[in-house]
Amino acid sequence: PAAFYGSSIETMGSAKAISCLLTTVLLETILTHAAGTPPWPYYSLAPDEGGAKCLDGSPYGFYVRKGANRARWVIEVSGGGWCYNEGLCWERAAERGTGSKGSSIGWASNMTSFAGWGPSNLDPTANPEFWNASHAFLDYCDGASFSGYREAPWTVGDQPIGPSKRSPHNATVWFRGRANLEAAVRRLVTDHGLGLANEVVFTGGSAGGLTTFLQVDRVQAILGPKTKVVGLANAGFFKPEPDHQPEYPVDPSVNYTSQIAYLFAMQNVSGSLSTTCMAAQPAGKQYQCMLAPWAEPHVKSPLFVLQSKFDHFQLDAELGLRCMNPSTGGQPYAPPWLPASGAGGANCTPSDLVAIQDYGASFWEYIGPLAARDPASRGLFLTSCIVHGQTDPNAWRLTLVDGESPAVAFAAWWSGSARSTQRGGKWIENCTLPCNPNAKSCAPWH
Repeated sequence: PAAFYGSSIETMGSAKAISCLLTTVLLETILTHAAGTPPWPYYSLAPDEGGAKCLDGSPYGFYVRKGANRARWVIEVSGGGWCYNEGLCWERAAERGTGSKGSSIGWASNMTSFAGWGPSNLDPTANPEFWNASHAFLDYCDGASFSGYREAPWTVGDQPIGPSKRSPHNATVWFRGRANLEAAVRRLVTDHGLGLANEVVFTGGSAGGLTTFLQVDRVQAILGPKTKVVGLANAGFFKPEPDHQPEYPVDPSVNYTSQIAYLFAMQNVSGSLSTTCMAAQPAGKQYQCMLAPWAEPHVKSPLFVLQSKFDHFQLDAELGLRCMNPSTGGQPYAPPWLPASGAGGANCTPSDLVAIQDYGASFWEYIGPLAARDPASRGLFLTSCIVHGQTDPNAWRLTLVDGESPAVAFAAWWSGSARSTQRGGKWIENCTLPCNPNAKSCAPWH
């Protein structure tokens, strides 16, 4: 994520005023690269502004960074999984401090440690298309990909939290994710210059990638037709997974589809999703509109999907493969990697390898229809790499499909260049088993 302290550009009545503005922008650009990445200030909304609240009821807020290009914006929403039930949501609400996914209490007043990934990177060499854009980073404290909304607090009651804790009998939480997104975007328009934007990239990774599928049209509706909004969904295409009991179930996502169905009802997500998608589902299956394979066909905005066919999180948390789970001796999510086999290795078993292959084949069945869509409306960069998210520096410029990286592919698709249209806006590595050679990003498996 990048943050940006955008400010509106008012109508100038004199050449001197315009000269001052240009000098200020130039100075800011020079200082950005002379002193490294500047802090990105945090802006809190007023209590209950636009109905926005974190799970614990604390005010929502966001980080912004003013860029030299005030007409081009990148808005990045944070990921961080989901709270699938009342107990897990209360556990998030009870967290405090930087990194909390249920409360803004303790969020840093400036974001200084994040250098920017993908289109949020401020390095002109690594990110020539968007480095000087204006940026906003919307942190995550609702547990439902910015898509839940209930007017009244929700009763949690006495719920088990892990093996040894319980929530208080009078515990409650707030479900206001949709309001958080709407109120933040509107404040960015009124106070920080987003209203001047001609182009906006709305992006996120993991749960934030799912947010991109679910809410990019909402951002477009708020900003209006004068602004072109495109989505970049990074690792947000989670395929459905039926209930099962793997040998090493260590994550609630192991029964992902059932968990999303409960979350959908608990947080009243139905009012935040595409009405055409909702109408197209069988009775009792409206929750499918919170799953990317069903949501994507109904997204009206142009959308670029950056995804692995062998997503590490899905192999670990959803499929429950021990060799993909760092907490059970499996591969970590980033280097240094374990050896694929032998002493101290991840040691995927033959049955694990069959499961990985089957998962990839099933994944292609769900994402394959997207690959056939019109390039103006859909771009796709699909790798056969064991990875979760591909906007970090080890992947964004280094993972290649047909000799081109996600950075090159997204820029080509976004600009409508001939190199994109000639290939239908799709870069696809469709191997039977993981095959991408980028050892800096793709976890070894054999």
